[in-house]
Amino acid sequence: MRTICPNLECLQDYQVKSEALGKLTQCKQCNTVFRVEESPEVNISDFINSFDDTENGFDDTEEESLESIPNNSTSSPRKRRTKEIIADKIRQITQSIHAIQPEIIKAYERGDNESDTRALIDRILKEALGYSEDEIKRECKVYANRIDYVISIKGQESLVIEAKAIGKSLGKTAVEQATSYGVLAGIRWVLLTNGVVWKLYRTSDNSNPPHDLIFVIELLDGLDSEEAEQFYLISKHGLGRSHLLEKRWQKIAALSPENITEALLSDDVVNKVRLTLTKQTGYHVTNEEIAHALRSQIC
Repeated sequence: MRTICPNLECLQDYQVKSEALGKLTQCKQCNTVFRVEESPEVNISDFINSFDDTENGFDDTEEESLESIPNNSTSSPRKRRTKEIIADKIRQITQSIHAIQPEIIKAYERGDNESDTRALIDRILKEALGYSEDEIKRECKVYANRIDYVISIKGQESLVIEAKAIGKSLGKTAVEQATSYGVLAGIRWVLLTNGVVWKLYRTSDNSNPPHDLIFVIELLDGLDSEEAEQFYLISKHGLGRSHLLEKRWQKIAALSPENITEALLSDDVVNKVRLTLTKQTGYHVTNEEIAHALRSQIC
């Protein structure tokens, strides 16, 4: 089994024997004394391999930033495969959320108010998602509205965050409020959270409904592999590669019931169905009859 140092400036992970569970140990990296707990396993190979570096518009290698190199390291920045860096970022996010999770549970059990919840959200944005203070704008005024957070990447406003008190319902009213703020601010990506549940939406000017749900993350039970990958997409490193989120949205849009129905009822598909049915049954049906049958079974 694996365990991690709870010091958020260290997060060194170790392979330990199961009999060490619950016992005190000392981190060899930062000397923090902590009780051994099993850290979550993260399988991210499928997620990483789903990105083709050339197809997605970034080089196969990139230089590590100085902030990703430990303070006590004598190493200089080096070129690494982008996929390798993404894998490391996802592991760091998982470890950070694992370290913060006890505070999330306590806040939920206390029923913290919105102000205290925002303090917890601040920690997650900085410690898990990697944003610096100057990249997080709070209480941004847009027309007559105040947006809780606007996240900027490389000076460009990229993400709206609407925060609610921990445990508060994130139903239709909250979704409409959050996404309307995104539209007003001219920002496509909108995150709605109560500290425990994190919902990401993409707004649109010409679709019905005017927003698409991209994913939902629930933090009370930690992050599983899929949630860690999703959290990476809204991290500083992930959001800085906006094409990754765009591709995720494009896939969701392509597989929507409306698009699937439209594709099935297209002339090319109906023609092929007609030819196949004729070959299988010997009975000649018209395109109109096939389209009617498909529509009645799909809709």
